[in-house]
Amino acid sequence: MEENQTIEIDLKELLYVLLDKIVIIILCTIIFALAAFTYTKVFIPKTYTASLSMFVKNNHRYDSDDGGQIELSDINASQELVNAYIEILTDESVIDLLAQHMNEKYGDNYMESIFGTDPVSGQINTPALQNCISLSSKNETEVLSVKVTTTNPELSANMCNAMADIAPDILKRVVGAGSVERIGNAKVPTSPSAPSVSKNTAIGAVAGLVVSCGVIILCKLLNNTAESLEKTAAHLNISPLGEIPILKDENGKITKDSRLTLLDTTDFITTEAYKSMLSNLIFTLGAVRSKSFIITSAASGEGKSITAANLAITLARNNTKVLLIDGDMRKPTQHKMFNVKNSKGLSTVLSGITTLDESIQKINDDNLFLMPSGEIPPNPQALLSSKSMEELLEKLNGEYDYIIFDMSPAGIVSDCVSLAKLVPNVVLVAKYGKTRMNALRNLTSSLNFLGVNILGLVVNKVESEKKPYKNYYYSEDVSQ
Repeated sequence: MEENQTIEIDLKELLYVLLDKIVIIILCTIIFALAAFTYTKVFIPKTYTASLSMFVKNNHRYDSDDGGQIELSDINASQELVNAYIEILTDESVIDLLAQHMNEKYGDNYMESIFGTDPVSGQINTPALQNCISLSSKNETEVLSVKVTTTNPELSANMCNAMADIAPDILKRVVGAGSVERIGNAKVPTSPSAPSVSKNTAIGAVAGLVVSCGVIILCKLLNNTAESLEKTAAHLNISPLGEIPILKDENGKITKDSRLTLLDTTDFITTEAYKSMLSNLIFTLGAVRSKSFIITSAASGEGKSITAANLAITLARNNTKVLLIDGDMRKPTQHKMFNVKNSKGLSTVLSGITTLDESIQKINDDNLFLMPSGEIPPNPQALLSSKSMEELLEKLNGEYDYIIFDMSPAGIVSDCVSLAKLVPNVVLVAKYGKTRMNALRNLTSSLNFLGVNILGLVVNKVESEKKPYKNYYYSEDVSQ
């Protein structure tokens, strides 16, 4: 039962993927249809089919004096004659004779331009001429149907009539039994029998639809990046904390400023997404004593810094005193987000250059404080694992309800691992459609091996049109 349910979920997900790419699918379908239409109209030559019918007579059947009664054996004999006549009339010697008649009417050069020449004999290509002639029995009766298809409608009709002219003498000489009688003459076709523009266009459209859907599904199945929060978290065996949509302004437009925080004008969905994530995080932190935690990612450019900043803002707005520390002393960004100076901060405090009070700056919100990274030191890893760092944490834990560390990507440098010995709680941030699953697996394995408590996963920069953001916690005080 569970297996069937999983298959159903996967099919729904693939359906959503196809619906999300519906514009691309429609465009591919139209392009393939136009390509098939153009190719059919321009590159495929038109062919014309002329036809006539000949009636096969069994002499015994029509010459007998049995009062006009038809016996089954006579009918079978006539049908067998039809099959024999087909084999005889499609023989190469008969086709050569037909070619001679056509050469007399149209000339060698024209016939060779239509059917080509045999490289050995230099005569008309007999197999090509054979391929354009079709003989068959109509509905398994005594009527022999002759069809000729060429690029010239008049030539098709004349070849049909020529075949009907030479057939009686050849059959009489070879078989010596029965006869054929033409039923009318072949008429010159007024419209081409092939190619079918509508049919080929439809085939092209279907091909475009199948190819586009197949490529999209294949890319989805081969995709090795973090997408669905639930699936990614379950695959890593960690808790899903939340999905954060792409930041938008108050008008719902995607902003090009990657440093836009909740202190600026952001849309409702983004604000509520952080509230929902915060509710899950606080619930998870309830199981541990420490209220300090690290926010990191597997690689750079995945949104860990903006997630840390907005999470700190959201916490501060719920009547809790929050300190955000920019622990990324290699590529600091928090001072840019909050538009403060970076001359004093974590590195200067740990180095004994500045005091703690000088290195902490109060942000607009009453409960939000920021410690920038400070001047970039030559040995950030040594500072983070120093005795000074341990003493600093002891002081800060007594003054703040929550301490958030924005650290360097743990999948690139080991700064986060050094600090994790003192702050063993980590929140992982992954970028939707970019972060590789193997990078996340390697990171979680390393952190688990070191005994680090992974609080959960946040998937960042999710396209809100693809995700139905529901079940938010709308309570004003999420800490309760």
